[in-house]
Amino acid sequence: MSLAEVYNQLEGRKSPDDFAEFRDFSENTKLVFLDKLREDWSNLKPETLAQIDKDYNFTQSVDPKIKQRWYWLGLVVDYEPVFEKAHEFVSTQGKTENLQFIYQALVDSNKKMDAFKWLGENRQFYHKAAIAKIEKIIDGATNFHVDDSL
Repeated sequence: MSLAEVYNQLEGRKSPDDFAEFRDFSENTKLVFLDKLREDWSNLKPETLAQIDKDYNFTQSVDPKIKQRWYWLGLVVDYEPVFEKAHEFVSTQGKTENLQFIYQALVDSNKKMDAFKWLGENRQFYHKAAIAKIEKIIDGATNFHVDDSL
């Protein structure tokens, strides 16, 4: 059983016995862990993410690849501590690869109006290609067109 599966099974009640070993793993291994959690996100609970965050402090990570995956998880599972951090992230990160994770999570978690608002706040900061990608994510989910004047 993978570490992600063990956390999911424990539902935030406690840490897995060998959780501390993971702290010294490579970034790539941590990304695999987060991707594994994302595969089964619909079975995650906010309490599980709270325990993982307590163990690994992903909400405070400085790594953009960790942030994109962790914030996606937090938004779709409704783990409140990541909401404002995700908002800060999209306001300081212009790379399309990172942005699309967050905007897709907002759409996937029925926070489309937040996605629309955040795009409006950051439109002048984002590259045109990033704006086009984000608009496609929002437009595809909401059936309304993003107004270019925002």
